This record gives sequence, structure tokens and C-alpha cells, in this order.
Amino acid sequence: MIVKHVSKPNPRAAAAHMVYITRTSACADIDFYNLDYLRGADIVESRANAIAFAETRMIEEAHKKHGGCGVSKNHLRAVFSFDRKIDAAEACQFVKDFIATELPNCRCVLATHSDTDHSHVHVFYDIRTADTGNKLQIPDAQYKTMDERYCCAYDKRFGTNYLPDHIALKSETARWKHAYAKAKAAGVSKEMLPEKPKRAADRSTGVKSHELVENRIDRNKFANAAGQQSVTNTHNQLNSGEREATRFEHEFRETLASSERLQQTIKSLDRSNERTFERTGIDRELSR
Repeated sequence: MIVKHVSKPNPRAAAAHMVYITRTSACADIDFYNLDYLRGADIVESRANAIAFAETRMIEEAHKKHGGCGVSKNHLRAVFSFDRKIDAAEACQFVKDFIATELPNCRCVLATHSDTDHSHVHVFYDIRTADTGNKLQIPDAQYKTMDERYCCAYDKRFGTNYLPDHIALKSETARWKHAYAKAKAAGVSKEMLPEKPKRAADRSTGVKSHELVENRIDRNKFANAAGQQSVTNTHNQLNSGEREATRFEHEFRETLASSERLQQTIKSLDRSNERTFERTGIDRELSR
């Protein structure tokens, strides 16, 4: 049981990731937090709305100015896991309640999976908040301890006692990272670098020991490719629309300029007519 956040996902893979986490072969429920307008009549419609939302947000952020790293981040990712099979709606609600406590102003899509022995909820956080529309900011101290608070809430809800072991494993991983970085900086060969502590949920171990996981990963690659193709199509449509809008704006500006020139001509004629009328009146008076 663990919560894992990824703060720097590939900004060009937002829609592909949404396609992956909402795939019908694994996803039992799709829900929304501060994005209720995306909820469809059924899971199929909700999935389509979620994917369209991810595509739109990816494109919107790509067209906004951003500084610093040169990457327009558009979403964050997280996985909230359970130690057992649990009803999809119950698992989703538990995670929603936790998110409401930790990040009440965030906007996110929750996809609950029941295709493994342990239920888990994938969360797609939009980078913009629901209240102000500013970038979602998570203080470093809060971000690094969010997993501990989730573990504490989990223990309280399900009557378990995972928190002490979780903190111990977390400390062990932190010590390994420090030792690994120090050895690598000292020029230690790859074969002699400290070995990462083994975990039951390690992806590499699962791939080697479960053929079904390998097949699922193959399907995920296909889903990601399909999602990326969808993104490409959307970009093409957007570019076409932008070209049409630019052409229309150019024509409008030309029409406006022509109208302004015509107005100037009319004003010039009016002034000329006024001067002619005034001169005719003066000549008439002098001739009397």
C-alpha cells in the first residue's frame, strides 16, 4: 500500500496518459474532482470527456508563456494503492476525500483500476487550480510527506498498521539514494554502485515474473500510441483553425483599412463642398 506522485511527467504525453489510465480493460470507474461538468452518462462518455479535456489542456498550456525550465508543464500524476480488492466506488471516494483535505482547490480525474489483486486509483491532476486558475503549488514539505498522511488515513480507515513499516522503507530508500549519488560522483563503476533495495511492487520484478503484466504493458504501448495520434490530429485541427482565423483577421483588417480610407475621402469631399459653398456665397454678396 503506497501513494506515488510524479511531479514532472512528460508535458507532451498528457492525453496519452489519460488514454492509458482510463482504458476499459483495467478501469472500473472514472470520477472527477472539481471537474463535475466532465461526468458523462456512463463510463464510456466520461472517458471520452476526460481524454478530450487532457488534449485541450495540453494544447492550451503549450500556447501559454512559461519561463525557467523551458517546459510547459500541464499535469501531475499519482497512484493511490490499496492492500486488497475493494469496491471501485469506495476506493475512489476514499482517495477523493484525501485529495479534498490535501489539495482542496485542485482539479483532477480519478481512474480506479480493479485489474490486479490490489485495487488502485490513478489520479490526473490538472496544473491549474479550480479557484484562481493559477499554477498548482504544493510546498516541498507537504509534497514529501503526503504519502505518510495517506498511510495514516489508510490505517485509520481499514484498521491496519502500515505507517511504521512505510516510514522505515522510505528511510531505507533515502539512504540508498544518498549512497548511490555519492558513489556515482566518486566515479565508482556501474557494477559496483549500491544496489537499490528490493520492493514487492517494483515494476521490473513484475515484468520478469508475470507474463500477463508484459501483455498488459504491450497493450498500454498501443494505447499510448493511439493517444499520441489523437493528440497529433488535434494539433493539426488547431493549426488549421489558427490559419483560418489568421486569414479572416487579415481580411478583416484590410476591410477596416478600406473603410477608414473611404471615411477620410468622404470627409475630404464634405470639407471641399463646404469651402465651395462658402466661396459661392461670398461671390454672390460681392456682385450685389
